[in-house]
Amino acid sequence: MEKHRALYCAFDLFPTSKGAATHITHFANALFDFFGGGMLYTLGNQEYLSEEWEGNVQLKRMQQQIPNFWERTQYYGKLLYQEIQSMPELEVVHYRDIWSAQAVLKGEKRYKTVFEVNSFPSIELPYRYPLLSKASIDKIRKIEKYCLEESDMIVVPSLLIQERILQNYGIEKAKIIVIPNGANVNEADYPKIIDEDYIIYFGAVQKWQGVDILIKSMPYLLKMKPDLKLVICSSTRPKEAKLLHKVVSRLGLEENIQWFYQQSKEDLSQLLQHAMISVAPLKEDARNIEQGCSPLKILESMAHQVPVIASNLQVTREIIQHDHDGILLQSERPNELGRSIYLLLSDPAKRKELAKNAYQKIQSQYLWELQIQKLQNVYHELIEEETICKQ
Repeated sequence: MEKHRALYCAFDLFPTSKGAATHITHFANALFDFFGGGMLYTLGNQEYLSEEWEGNVQLKRMQQQIPNFWERTQYYGKLLYQEIQSMPELEVVHYRDIWSAQAVLKGEKRYKTVFEVNSFPSIELPYRYPLLSKASIDKIRKIEKYCLEESDMIVVPSLLIQERILQNYGIEKAKIIVIPNGANVNEADYPKIIDEDYIIYFGAVQKWQGVDILIKSMPYLLKMKPDLKLVICSSTRPKEAKLLHKVVSRLGLEENIQWFYQQSKEDLSQLLQHAMISVAPLKEDARNIEQGCSPLKILESMAHQVPVIASNLQVTREIIQHDHDGILLQSERPNELGRSIYLLLSDPAKRKELAKNAYQKIQSQYLWELQIQKLQNVYHELIEEETICKQ
């Protein structure tokens, strides 16, 4: 039996091309580097091994494919709890969802706990399951509150999420630490693979991302720049973008938009490096207003020295200073978005200035190594506190 001192668990398929996987990679590595190894427990499928080792890190995955979401969370929690009971040497457990938290917080805790809150299921699940009843949502909120209250420390990626936890759940501010997403600076020199000038969107394509707004801005843009391409790099499978393809077809834009799916980091970097502008057209809805986020697409674009145009929301204002290291504009206005993109395309000096300032901000505030150090400081405080309590 392995004597793991640290466990990182997530009700997520891992690894994938999604931003969540990037976050898991960096934060899990921070935990395992601090403790000299540990276990990573996630979801899996037939493409992944149920168990494997990477150096001193043991990866375990729940392989069972259970169609019903609620049954899947319960089975995952049951298996995770069994794993925890088999690890008497645990000192810190770090988890990123309430489904993991319930297993971690069950029974007598002999370890310290870190709850990484990137989202609230009470806000996100109604997007996936529109028929979800109010009673079910209220029940989920109670679970969220319980997990927040019982966790020793809470890590969040944005000030907005911290505010929502303080306002809606009454958690003491002292145990909430803000650690934003990060980025690694891009130093590779990739050849350009698309001849035309292009702007880029990359990431997931759920409706709150606003990709439909970007697509609807293209007719306006093409009137002034007919040879412009829009490159969309979806982190999800093609079927997730079916509704967006219908928008493209309705507007007759099939020749103007190029799609890529589930790319590797290197392939995405190659396309991003040569983009003229990166666009983050987030919608002004509950997912972005009531919950918040720390958009990786913005940080990674800045790290690649690509100027960013994004919706003017609190979560983007936390990262971008308008007209200094990016452009912020009113959300969900296709013509205004198209006009802003065209004006920036027409001003190479401005693009260069924005990109330079954004790159400097990444280096001073948002490198992953800076965020990892903040997280490891949390672990240090927890272990030090535990040591004092035992003396």
